Amino acid sequence: MSPSSPYRLTLLVCLAEIFGLASIAVFPALLPTFQSEWNLSNTQAGWISASYYAGYMILVPVLTSITDRIDARRIMGLGAILGVLTAVGYAYFARGFWSALVLRFLSGVGLAGIYMPGLKVVSDHTEGQGTLQSRFVSFYTASFSIGASLSYLLAGEINAFADQELSAAYDRAEAHDVKTVVLNFSEASYINSTGIALIVGLLARARKSGRVLAVYGLSDHYQEIFQITRLADFMSIFSDEASLMAELG
Repeated sequence: MSPSSPYRLTLLVCLAEIFGLASIAVFPALLPTFQSEWNLSNTQAGWISASYYAGYMILVPVLTSITDRIDARRIMGLGAILGVLTAVGYAYFARGFWSALVLRFLSGVGLAGIYMPGLKVVSDHTEGQGTLQSRFVSFYTASFSIGASLSYLLAGEINAFADQELSAAYDRAEAHDVKTVVLNFSEASYINSTGIALIVGLLARARKSGRVLAVYGLSDHYQEIFQITRLADFMSIFSDEASLMAELG
């Protein structure tokens, strides 16, 4: 196939749409976690969910109309870049209602720059292909469902990945029959409710096997959280590695 082959082009545009939808399910799939961590009311959670589609609904007529003057591929590329930036921004900067609301709105704008312009790219570059054009368009529209489904899958798998990694690390410590298992939080700026649940699970395993669980590097905020949740009553907490090593001798 040549670089201008409608088959190749349709495949690339479908893949761009699928990857562009990677963040669509981040908030709804992990809604219980976000509500618990950020103390969101049902109304606030609804606003954050709706902001994604509001961004799409408001911008899609504008971006679709300007594809008559600007190459739709360029608009689609910009939409994909915005989608990546907002997904990364959500991971690093979303810390509550307003930040999540704005970032989800911008994610919806990114989708507006991908979906309809992408449809125009497929339609324009498969013109004259007869019945194949409708087939290409069908592939593209079906890719939306594929992208959305994969987004839910990825959100759940990534959230579960931390559990697997932490459990594997603890298993390695048990294999060496250590008496004290140490958790280093010096580079952890954020611990959500899922993370707290993982720590509780490790604490239960440690107590059952007669091991001591020690942590260091917690920020003042999370030291307070550990006090409130009574986790501090069942583990040794140190401010830094030096104080931990001094205690352990």
